[in-house]
Amino acid sequence: HMKDGCLYEDPALVHFVVEHFPEYVAQQVGTIHLPYQYIISLGLKNISEWSALTTYLPETNKDAYLLVSPDGVLRENANSGKLLGIIEIKCCSPFHHVPNEDGTLRWVDNMETRQWHKKEDIPFVYLIQMSLQVISCLHRFTDMNDESIVWFIRWTPNGFSEFRSAFKHLVPVGIIASIMYFRLKTRLTLENLPMTYDKDDKFLHTLLIKYFHQAINSFIYDYV
Repeated sequence: HMKDGCLYEDPALVHFVVEHFPEYVAQQVGTIHLPYQYIISLGLKNISEWSALTTYLPETNKDAYLLVSPDGVLRENANSGKLLGIIEIKCCSPFHHVPNEDGTLRWVDNMETRQWHKKEDIPFVYLIQMSLQVISCLHRFTDMNDESIVWFIRWTPNGFSEFRSAFKHLVPVGIIASIMYFRLKTRLTLENLPMTYDKDDKFLHTLLIKYFHQAINSFIYDYV
């Protein structure tokens, strides 16, 4: 699975730009340091239930952070052009394994048999990842804003599915997912695995699912 990603990410990025934006430049950005305090600073503006949600904020070190790596950003030109948004690339299959009846996992040898095409099939973990990438770019780049675009590409050598949405639709998902992560992180030890949600976690999970579906529904789809 990772071999496919390493092999195809660069040609996918080139394919995307040549097909749609030959006058623009796609750039890789590496890893972005994303402070947790910045993430929750966006809550009041982006989540209508924020006043109720603040009750569930975990106690964290003021320097708590995440490390987030978008696959690339799209710029109007190579020098000082405006940043238009981010690009995230995935291969045709969402997972490299499938469950057996006994709970173990088996490897998928041919990922072409597990292709997906509809926005409703975007894997949950991919949307969480993109939501955090969106927030990291709002933090890192001053010329990105709520109307900047995330381009999500499901790529194969035969063609690609492109999904796009505005940052503002994904931000709430990233905020709630981060809160849940830091809540669970304070309880995580080897002794209490597997973990289960408490009633407060369940409230957050309900909100997360609500905003997840709103984000999924916001995507526009094209096949190239």
